[in-house]
Amino acid sequence: MPIVTNGSCRIYWRGDGDTTLPALVLGNSLGTDHSLWDPMLQALMKDFYVVRYDMRGHGGSEAPQGDYSLTQLTDDAQAVIAAARLSSYDFWGISLGGMVGMELAARKPTGLRHVVLSNTAAEFDAGIWDARMAALKQGGMPEGVNPLEIFNLSEPDMKLFDSFSKQLQEKIMQSPEWQKISHKGGFEVTTDDDFDINPVVGIDDDIPF
Repeated sequence: MPIVTNGSCRIYWRGDGDTTLPALVLGNSLGTDHSLWDPMLQALMKDFYVVRYDMRGHGGSEAPQGDYSLTQLTDDAQAVIAAARLSSYDFWGISLGGMVGMELAARKPTGLRHVVLSNTAAEFDAGIWDARMAALKQGGMPEGVNPLEIFNLSEPDMKLFDSFSKQLQEKIMQSPEWQKISHKGGFEVTTDDDFDINPVVGIDDDIPF
């Protein structure tokens, strides 16, 4: 099982497909792991070497106690990119993964070609964010609640998501992560100023969106 350590936190990652193809790194949303992308994997592997990972507090990654900052989450992503030895890559993030993508783009690391941002925002309302994390830590999503509605994920306009969106909803609803997070005792994203990337991502910045 591929593991990379960032600081004292062990992060699980995996690569799928032909390593000679262009690399695509995928960042998942809050409460899901790398398997979120399973419905799209075969399609993506036709054109990309696909690298996925579990954010700290999720799936096969460790869940240190305390708040996790956007800086830490982005550092984790860069540790995975380094471990995968990617000299050139694109990054596609959904929701929280999209925020990581924006922070990553703002750093303008060598090798980053393009960033795809899906169902995300430069800043999340702290009260709503805290409520969502509390719901997860108290035992997963309440029965009968649609996570796509809770996370305000709109139906994507991109053609690539036409068939994926319905499978994505089913995947999130069935994900064991909704139950696991409360038992791992870890995932808590800080809602202080570090979780607002408006100051570092400007409309005039030369970022390859």
